[in-house]
Amino acid sequence: EAAAALVVKKGFSVRKTEQLVASLLKQRVPEPAAEDGRLLIDYAAEVSRELTDALGRKASLKEGRKGGRIELTYYDADDREALIRLLYTLKQK
Repeated sequence: EAAAALVVKKGFSVRKTEQLVASLLKQRVPEPAAEDGRLLIDYAAEVSRELTDALGRKASLKEGRKGGRIELTYYDADDREALIRLLYTLKQK
């Protein structure tokens, strides 16, 4: 529903909508189970899914040995500027 709302709000083209849906579908991977039946949670994948849902754009968390990075996808110049404005407003809070 969040993705559909974003598509309507931003007026995405069919191609941009397809890219968004493809990126969302890639994120939907079932969680593996441990030998004793407990679910093993992939923290990076879970956070990536939550950010993607919250922001309506592909987001990924890349973990490394000494740190990591968060990648946010934008779809055109207007979308990039909207993302930058959003990040600036978060800084102000």
